[in-house]
Amino acid sequence: MLNQDTKIYDMKLNKAIMKNKLHRTSCIEKAMQTVEFMVSISEASKIWLAGHSAGSAVAMLAGKNMAKRGNLLGSYLFNPPFVAAPTKRRHLVATCLITAALTLLIRNNQDMQHLDILFSDLSMWVPNLYIHPSDPICSGYIRYFKIREKMERHGVGRLERLAPPYSLKGLLMKAFGKDYCSEELHLIPSACVTTSCSSFLQAHGLDQWFGDDTVSDPVVHCYN
Repeated sequence: MLNQDTKIYDMKLNKAIMKNKLHRTSCIEKAMQTVEFMVSISEASKIWLAGHSAGSAVAMLAGKNMAKRGNLLGSYLFNPPFVAAPTKRRHLVATCLITAALTLLIRNNQDMQHLDILFSDLSMWVPNLYIHPSDPICSGYIRYFKIREKMERHGVGRLERLAPPYSLKGLLMKAFGKDYCSEELHLIPSACVTTSCSSFLQAHGLDQWFGDDTVSDPVVHCYN
């Protein structure tokens, strides 16, 4: 199904995802038009979003946009991109705390308050994420939810809740007056996560999710 034109377009789409600019692409504009039309002629409960890799990023953004309007669409996102550099868990804790501290410093900013409300509103939307721990494209979600649970257990959950809507990069650019969409695509409040223990060679593949022998039971992570 791939040809030279689609490969070039996919490269541009991947670049937009990496730079957190998917919301500015014609792809998401067309996707939103289609989803909005389907919701207008049917019930939201009858519509599912699905995608793999870059396609799951498009589906995720469409799902987030619809959830903000009160339409919670069933979403099945296979190997969705988590745009963050791989790092050790203790570094994630430090990043989370620094992000929370920066949020406290500038959260009186109107944009920050707006994002707080949006993230709380999004908590009712629980997309289904299918993640392979060895897939560098999506495995960040596993660390993302584990670190939230760990901080809850250590009694600093209230501080950690300040950080999720924002990225450290986004907050720093915002603090210095730079134009940046600090609502990162991959940051979501809630999800139902299913993992796979298939081989490393299949880590980013779609076929692995069609078998029962390597797929775990789903685990729900809720934002309170």
